[in-house]
Amino acid sequence: AITAPITGTDLSATESVIVTIQNFGGASQSNFDVSYSIDGGAQITEVVPGPLAGDDVMTYTFTTTADLSVLGEYVISATTSLAGDSDTSNDATSVTVEKEFCQPDIDCSFGDGFQEVVITTLMNPSDCGTLVQIMTLRCPLVTVVNLSKCGLTSTMISHSQQTR
Repeated sequence: AITAPITGTDLSATESVIVTIQNFGGASQSNFDVSYSIDGGAQITEVVPGPLAGDDVMTYTFTTTADLSVLGEYVISATTSLAGDSDTSNDATSVTVEKEFCQPDIDCSFGDGFQEVVITTLMNPSDCGTLVQIMTLRCPLVTVVNLSKCGLTSTMISHSQQTR
């Protein structure tokens, strides 16, 4: 399994790639290859010194990091290679990770939908950049905007009058 990186807004050019490796055999294994690639690109191969005991699991962190700094989806594939492996069907896995745009969560469940969209410029010294455009949707009665996804620690709650 690929346990890191995971989808988020703060992915960088130096993301650690972490995999969980399981030895399905009964014998202890050492000095075997583990590899990863991103979007089918160049394969990064490193040697796991081990030992990994039979029927045991270990976590391996690649020394070569991944560049996931550009917004979008990345397919990360990982494989192991062991000489004499009689069952190679369990040697590969992949996961899709997305570098997301910093966007607050909005909960308009208190009303019957939003009626107004406000675009605001916000100075935000987070991983989202120094200057971020935040879109706020105002519900008829209450708007809850959770800014924690954008590196801020507060939640904005605004009340507005419902007009018909």
